[in-house]
Amino acid sequence: MAISFPTNPAIGDEFSAGGFVWVWSGSSWDKVAAETEPPSFYLACSADGDTVFTFTEPLAAGQYSFEFADSTTVKPIDVYALNSTDQLIASSPFLVLNASQAISKIVILGASPNDGFIVQKTNLFTGTGNIGSNAALPAIALSATPAVLPNVNSTVTVTGKNFATNAGVQFIGQDNVARNAKSVVVASSTQLTATRPDVLPIAQEPYTISVVNPGTTTPSSAVNILVNVTDAGGPVTWVTTAVPLATVGVAYSFQLQATDADGSAISYSIASGSLQSGLSLSSAGVISGTATVQATNSVTFRATDAGGNSSDRTLSVQTSNPIVATGGTITTTGGFRYHTFTSSGTFQITSGTGNVDFFVLGGGGGGDRMGSSGGAGSGFIASTTQLRTTGSLTVTVGAGGANGDYEGASGAASSVAGVVSANGGSGVPWDYTPFGSAGGSGGGSDGGFAGGSNGSNGAGSNGGTGSGVPLPTWVTPILGTSSPGPNLYGGGRGGTAASPLSGNANSGAGGSTGAGGWGGGAGGSGVVLIRYVG
Repeated sequence: MAISFPTNPAIGDEFSAGGFVWVWSGSSWDKVAAETEPPSFYLACSADGDTVFTFTEPLAAGQYSFEFADSTTVKPIDVYALNSTDQLIASSPFLVLNASQAISKIVILGASPNDGFIVQKTNLFTGTGNIGSNAALPAIALSATPAVLPNVNSTVTVTGKNFATNAGVQFIGQDNVARNAKSVVVASSTQLTATRPDVLPIAQEPYTISVVNPGTTTPSSAVNILVNVTDAGGPVTWVTTAVPLATVGVAYSFQLQATDADGSAISYSIASGSLQSGLSLSSAGVISGTATVQATNSVTFRATDAGGNSSDRTLSVQTSNPIVATGGTITTTGGFRYHTFTSSGTFQITSGTGNVDFFVLGGGGGGDRMGSSGGAGSGFIASTTQLRTTGSLTVTVGAGGANGDYEGASGAASSVAGVVSANGGSGVPWDYTPFGSAGGSGGGSDGGFAGGSNGSNGAGSNGGTGSGVPLPTWVTPILGTSSPGPNLYGGGRGGTAASPLSGNANSGAGGSTGAGGWGGGAGGSGVVLIRYVG
């Protein structure tokens, strides 16, 4: 290293350079001793904080200590020494450099704007500069967007400084596991785009992003990382809580359902266990097929969103042999077997297990002889579905209420013992008021569905016919649909000035009131309908 000595010195002048003290003899500079206490110099960081210092003369090899000019400052700082070809020759997170070669540049990372340092060595420097692009130095990460990466191929854009062309990106979760980005595209030394890993568990969010220049040491100042800046997306939540029974030999289809907080598509799979022979699960979540064996399997289903986030749910999948049963009038239609009870009896399951639908309609109320009153109320209806196996059930079909000269009787309840029941409709009480009384009038408190009333819900001077009960759709192949008229299911009759009208058998309709001294009409009896796959 050539030393530039002062010009026009006086005899005896001393000059320190190259680690030695030199004295002007009048004709030459003579080396007289090694420096014992080299003077210090000051480095002032730029407004950018992270700063490159370039020296007009390289600093001699050796140890250099750095001290904050402000003694109250305490923070991790990384110092790097580069030679004349920008190769890294020394680095330290402890503000002490041991350089084996002459130093042309010193790089300080992790500093705040305008931080100052006292360095123990003497040489001149030209000033400060911003961090450019140098593969020997670590990357500096400043920002990352967006904050949520919900899908497998979601990307994040990172801005910063000194990104090497082969920089890598890692996603570090709360479990401290570093997961490498699927791919990284470096657009420039200040911007790159990373594709998130396929597996990025929600349970470990938020994630810290680390940008790594290959071959560099991890800076203690952590300038290359952005802490807790991105999430993996919203969770997958199961909606399905149970799988309906499948019947052996009968085509089956059921849709599993889960939701994703990010609205992405969900695919379904089996994490453990298996479906019965003949059944399969599609990626859309449909269990379908025709079971060939009777069994109960515990299956763990997995719902996975587009980001690879998943949630498991263990459900019981049951297949059973079809029900074989007796009782009532049996009709088979539309893949179902119906048992219609027009009178009381017994429903007996002799083999098999399955879901059974029950419908009951109570008997209608009876009318009185007072033509000015409205008709009697209809019977109530009720329906339910239960999983049933072998055994017997007592079926009761409620009778319609009898008519009377002064007061009609209420209808009797219909029921399937221990399963479901429906009360009978109210009869018409003796009443001289010109409008229908409770049970006979619209909205009567004691009837299932009210009959007509004089001038109120009915039509004409003696009241009209009440509206029919809306029937469950599954009973209509056997019972038909309810409509206004004399053959209503559950509709109350209105008053009449002619002959009294009784409710039709097994309709649950109420009887009409009488006229001109005639007794009212009787209520129609109820009905019970039972259905299962067969």
